[in-house]
Amino acid sequence: MPLAQWLIVQPSLEEELTLEKDVREVLNNEDHEDIKKLCAVLLKQSFYRSRVLNQAVERIDELEKKMNRRRWFKLG
Repeated sequence: MPLAQWLIVQPSLEEELTLEKDVREVLNNEDHEDIKKLCAVLLKQSFYRSRVLNQAVERIDELEKKMNRRRWFKLG
């Protein structure tokens, strides 16, 4: 697999349609309190997901470097 190919997201048609339905529901919601609560939850969720993703990528990088060093020693 080419470098960083695994980072490309390809949702299924069903996932795309579900997302679009959810987005339209939010855009059509006129209850400002609901929208404020939703935004607050999404901001917190986004923060934690971002941290988890960053930590996962760092760990993958560490493991790939370790694996590459082992290959180099075997070849050398």
